[in-house]
Amino acid sequence: MVEFADQAVVLVPLRKVGDQASRRGILEALSGIGAKGDTDIKGGLEKAYLELTKAEKEKKKFALMLTDGEPDLPYLLKNADNMAGYVAAVDNVAGSYKAQGWAVHCVALHREKAGELLQKIALATGGEYFFVQEAAELTRFFQSIMLVQKHSPAESPRLSYVLEARNYKVGEKFPVRAGLKIDQDYLIPGPHLKLEKFELAVTYARQEPQVIALQDDAEKESSADEQAGDGIFSAWVDCRQKGSAVVTLAAQGTYRDQKFNEQLELGKIKIRPEVALKERLLQGWQALRGQVLRNWWVIAAGLVVVLLAFLAAFFARFKKERFAAHLKGALFDRVAKEGGNNPAVQELNLEKVERNEVLIATESDLAADFILPVQDRPFAFKVKKFSKAYTDVEDSKEFKLSGKEIYYMVICLPGTYLIYENIPKSRQQVFHGDRFKIGEYLFELNCPEARMEAKAGEEKIKKDTLRILKRLAKKK
Repeated sequence: MVEFADQAVVLVPLRKVGDQASRRGILEALSGIGAKGDTDIKGGLEKAYLELTKAEKEKKKFALMLTDGEPDLPYLLKNADNMAGYVAAVDNVAGSYKAQGWAVHCVALHREKAGELLQKIALATGGEYFFVQEAAELTRFFQSIMLVQKHSPAESPRLSYVLEARNYKVGEKFPVRAGLKIDQDYLIPGPHLKLEKFELAVTYARQEPQVIALQDDAEKESSADEQAGDGIFSAWVDCRQKGSAVVTLAAQGTYRDQKFNEQLELGKIKIRPEVALKERLLQGWQALRGQVLRNWWVIAAGLVVVLLAFLAAFFARFKKERFAAHLKGALFDRVAKEGGNNPAVQELNLEKVERNEVLIATESDLAADFILPVQDRPFAFKVKKFSKAYTDVEDSKEFKLSGKEIYYMVICLPGTYLIYENIPKSRQQVFHGDRFKIGEYLFELNCPEARMEAKAGEEKIKKDTLRILKRLAKKK
């Protein structure tokens, strides 16, 4: 692990990740990296290259470069010649990586402009490039890298699909999901996989094929996609007419600079007519139309009353739910120093913010809600409230929430980590009375609505026992 600010420094030499103690050491090294100082991309690449030369020859080797800045060492900003020479030197280092067959995978964090040089490095070395604005997006970056490193260049992608073959009716829609796989892994488009065409063709007898583009966006209802960026492409197919139709899947592009053009017939679908249903709907509409014409004034008055009642209930519920979604309680903090007199405990009133999340930091330029004095190092973290009514399944999986109705979560920003029950973490669900440490600060949540509601009696007993032991240890 190499930091490349004013100068490149090896923070963690090349080694196996190792046991829990080794992991904690890596986390501590990470926490010391800040966002201040200059950016020396060339120095970082050179240091990483020297570390990779120490690895066993038969091992696969590659580097991951993450930065939110461009090269901005003072002497580079004085004139354009210095910068041009520096960029040329970066190209030479990238050439050394390419000569060894080592890819450099690059991430531009928060600043899109910073990605111009990173794209060039990734392209020259056969690596991946991503621009991300949120740390959570890094998951897709690492997934793509691991797929590329996992499989041999000689392995070719194959088409895989899911289509429910059954009888449909005119007017219905059915989804088709497909992707390119190597072994059991779906490939994600990127520098190593470029798709020129990925589409379905639905062909009825004696008609031109109906061509539908498959999408991996999870944004438009028309695409039928469930999750963006997972390598599974989807589309809805309209049943336009009765009879039989042949569904064909086609994909064209390049994988690791090798062109492919695959076609696969998925089979036939049968579509039944919908005449009887249309007739019943028409008869029902005619009867309803006669009733409406005879009693229009009664229906209009009833609709007005229902609408007013609905609006009143909606605004009352909206006001109540908006207040209920806000953070409650307070967060107590003090500087946790060894020996001597500890400073007085101060209270951070979470309710004053009137939102469902609050930002606490040691730097004012983050627009934090609460700013604390810097002790050993700067930090920034959020306290966020989730509720069952407004938390979807993805949030529950991502944050591993437990409880029934209300959840309080501490989420550390990049460069910060918390200590909870002597374990360093980047995020942690907390309950009323829980304590956690960030830097030299010890925080305690005072929020009755965040009381723990264990899913099983055994889990609650373990939690209560742990807290009793902590109190006994403090008294002793």
